[in-house]
Amino acid sequence: MNQHLEIEFKNMLTEADYTKIFECEFAADDEQKIMQSNYYFDTTDRLLKQQNSALRIRKTPSFNELTLKVPSQGFLLETNISLSDNECSTLLNAKHFKFSDITSDIMIKDLKPDLVFYLFNQFETIRYEKDIDGHLLVLDQTTFQNGFVDYELEVESQSPEAGLDFFNSFLETHAIKKQKALPKIARAQQNNIEL
Repeated sequence: MNQHLEIEFKNMLTEADYTKIFECEFAADDEQKIMQSNYYFDTTDRLLKQQNSALRIRKTPSFNELTLKVPSQGFLLETNISLSDNECSTLLNAKHFKFSDITSDIMIKDLKPDLVFYLFNQFETIRYEKDIDGHLLVLDQTTFQNGFVDYELEVESQSPEAGLDFFNSFLETHAIKKQKALPKIARAQQNNIEL
């Protein structure tokens, strides 16, 4: 299990902006492409959503992980647990689980440890990543359950100040208009996209 504060800055993109950034930053090296399947869980009465938190299983060709995100210091505290292929398949096939089935190390404020979390949404993301001057540049194309596709830029950094400066400079350099980006699961819910 590992835990870290996720300091990131996000911006929604038009398809044209996405293509422009891709061609400028990523087109020369397709090995940076990461296929992700994302599966989101919550209680039946959406207790995590009420706390602005999220619980996700992510599958990629090279790793699987369970991630809990909770608000902290204006960003998100991310707790990750690696899952074997068998563990991942078992959880996804069951479509529900308790943390006690996986670990005793995760505690969620104001939630009982025996709560059951149910699969309620899933979508696919094609991700490209590139390290630039100590910042991780992330370009996402996400396809939701109803076929809707959106595009997003993320910058992850070790420092809020340096990250924001790099993010703003990158948008200005590429002439990208600022457009607030909600988390992907919030965008799915906003468009009434659920299983």
